[in-house]
Amino acid sequence: MTSLNWKNMRRGFERNPIKEVIGRLGEPYPEPNNFGKLQVKLPLTAIKVLDTETYTTDTETTIAINYPATQDGSVPENSAWGLFGVSAAKALGVTIENLELTMLANQTVHLRRHDNHSFGVNRQTGQPMLGPYWELVHVVQPGETYEPKASVPPVVSGGSGPTAVAPNSEEAYARALYLLGGKTRGDFFNAALSDEGIKADIALVQGIASGSFIQGLLDTGAAVEQDDGTYALRKG
Repeated sequence: MTSLNWKNMRRGFERNPIKEVIGRLGEPYPEPNNFGKLQVKLPLTAIKVLDTETYTTDTETTIAINYPATQDGSVPENSAWGLFGVSAAKALGVTIENLELTMLANQTVHLRRHDNHSFGVNRQTGQPMLGPYWELVHVVQPGETYEPKASVPPVVSGGSGPTAVAPNSEEAYARALYLLGGKTRGDFFNAALSDEGIKADIALVQGIASGSFIQGLLDTGAAVEQDDGTYALRKG
């Protein structure tokens, strides 16, 4: 009988709770994660935390950004690494073609994490591929007095920390309905999960991602799927 044990146990994915930070960036380095996929690590020291999921007094942290594995070696723009590169080039005032990772080493940088970004639709399952990406907001120049404006969500009374709240859930729902009309499921996922107003409503995002949003509309007759795969909304 095969010996059953817990040897060589691997820890699963642990997300850095920090969502927005300013700090001194050391030498970025590549490293595989627990699943063997390549990531680029951004070590930060002397950090000032602007937004976090859990309180921290740490003075150092490391941001991990997934590096895409493509057959031709290209970097998709709509990937965590691609989006970070676009923001870094903008912050440094260079073109993406001339951007080098070494330009960021030993710089004081302002980084912000964006959650629930749509990286497209999984071709096998038809479900949206959601995940975070990091934006390089600003590179602080020597002698510059920089006062970053944090994008901290409002705090829900009675909670233990900041919680994202939709500015208006009814508006977000109405926006989702509007975006669904005339689109296929995949096109709707891409449009809805890239919409800032919808992304602010976590419950709505979860409903769209799970398919329950569309299914609920179909079950109640509020929407119908047409022969070409697009959805039409019924009035009244």
